[in-house]
Amino acid sequence: GALFHYNSIILNYFSETGGSGVPYVYYAILQLLKISNHDNCEKILSAVEFCLEKMELGSIPLTFNTEELLLLIEKWLQENTFTNLGKSSHIENLKTSLTQQFQFVTEYGNGLSDLMKKGGLNNYQTIGNDFKVINSFSGNRQKLLLINPNFKNHAGFLIDREKLFNTIVKSDLQSGFEFDYKIEILTGYNSNTSEHNLIYSSPLNPYFPGNLLQIKLKDENLIKNFIERRSWIYGIATVLLLVAMFLGIALIIRDNAREKHLARLRSDFISNVTHELKTPLTSVYMFAESLLLGRVKSDSERKEYLSIILKESERLKRMINNILEFSKMEKGKPEYHFINSNLSSILKAAIHEMDYWFEKEKFDVVTELDENIYAEVDSEKMQQVISNLLSNALKYSINTKKIFIRLFNNTNHIAIEIEDWGIGMQEDKLSQIFEEFYRIEQKESISGTGLGLTVVKEIVEAHKGKISVTSEIGKGSKFLITLNQ
Repeated sequence: GALFHYNSIILNYFSETGGSGVPYVYYAILQLLKISNHDNCEKILSAVEFCLEKMELGSIPLTFNTEELLLLIEKWLQENTFTNLGKSSHIENLKTSLTQQFQFVTEYGNGLSDLMKKGGLNNYQTIGNDFKVINSFSGNRQKLLLINPNFKNHAGFLIDREKLFNTIVKSDLQSGFEFDYKIEILTGYNSNTSEHNLIYSSPLNPYFPGNLLQIKLKDENLIKNFIERRSWIYGIATVLLLVAMFLGIALIIRDNAREKHLARLRSDFISNVTHELKTPLTSVYMFAESLLLGRVKSDSERKEYLSIILKESERLKRMINNILEFSKMEKGKPEYHFINSNLSSILKAAIHEMDYWFEKEKFDVVTELDENIYAEVDSEKMQQVISNLLSNALKYSINTKKIFIRLFNNTNHIAIEIEDWGIGMQEDKLSQIFEEFYRIEQKESISGTGLGLTVVKEIVEAHKGKISVTSEIGKGSKFLITLNQ
């Protein structure tokens, strides 16, 4: 029963102390040694091992009774024989460690107790982990004493100053420098630092007051070379910066010019649209008024007037469709409904829509259409493309009024050609005619919005097709649309 209770004190209450500050385990261990016999010594050995481990870790504080307890344990170990030799060896190592700790307590205990009671640790520098560094204690300048007062039981350890110094000297102090330095740790302090050389000296550390750290370049020409190299780098960087600034200014000027150009084109566009809309509206108004006032007597004239009103309305519709289509393009919201369609029927519908104008302007229209060509297209949008191209051919054919319209298979593509024998265009202008609001300046005064070909290109490309143009001044133009089969 005693064995059970003493073991319970050691295992469960090892950190508890009495009023005199002596831990209860000291009493429990002494009593276990007294009741030890051949049958229970192995169990007592485990309790002794546990107790010594806690002493070494600081969980059981060391006192002035510790040395006497260790002597009794050593005597007990000599008087008994144990089967677990590994545990016995471990206990011997623990005893050695505790003896060293006890020697520390014996040497510094009274002084440390006074130091902590008076709050003297506050006068010392704190390093990482809340340890206070005491440079010299009890006259021993060969040791650095580190104490952490924040634990329940104050903890600390000694560092051999000479071993620490040798560790620093062996460290790779040269790493991490851009230049090749010579670093020396000298004894004593003899500063030769000045404004006229590249040598720097400083005390090594407050804990090594007798040593000096000296740093100097192995080759002072390195600085000169470094400065020259950096001068070239900064010079080149400055030149590049200036070039970038000039380019930026040039781009700003170009963008401003482009904005002014676009503003002018928009202004021209409004003027042109007003004129383009006014012309058919005037015709519609005039002929409708004549019909309303009863000025037209014969049925044939009445039919002719109604036909003109219808054709002018279709003309208005085409212009408005182009403007609406361009607006959708600008907003990025064009709508397409692709269905498998007969391209010949689409071209014929566009041609029929222009019959009135062909007849009025006395145009000779030649069609060469393959009747059996089908493709996935938006019929309404593709008819708008053909109508725009035919409308341009009408406007820009002044002397020779002839238009060719072709539809055929060309190897792996479907080809649509609209060719006129009109006034033609300069070759260097052909890449610009599809730009928004762009209109080639002509000797002849020809009205237009500058959006027709922009809309044509957008619709063709939406069908994954391509549009190209060839032209020659005085000989006409030919537009070629290619679509995938």
